[in-house]
Amino acid sequence: MNEIALHFAAQSEIRKLPERQREIYTFVVNYEESLADRATTEEEFKVLLLSREPYEAAAQKFNIPGATIVEIVNTCERHIQMNVSERMKRVSWYRLEQPITSQPSHSYILTL
Repeated sequence: MNEIALHFAAQSEIRKLPERQREIYTFVVNYEESLADRATTEEEFKVLLLSREPYEAAAQKFNIPGATIVEIVNTCERHIQMNVSERMKRVSWYRLEQPITSQPSHSYILTL
């Protein structure tokens, strides 16, 4: 499946989350991504995750127990994954005989 379509569908599902869940989910994901950006190897990333636990940082920021943060993030991930999967089942690609624009590289259209 097209990676861009998957990303678009996931971002759309994240926007549909209830505000508090979206804030927590986004905080944890952004925290993990910032750790990944700092790491130079996969092993260093694992060490950073363990030493600067994103869930604990979220628990402090939102004043919610860490276990509750884990539950919220896991619930969000399941919701996003399930809905993206359902959307991707309905995706249709159509080959156009004539490109929409004058640039021939755009000769497909995606419907969600």
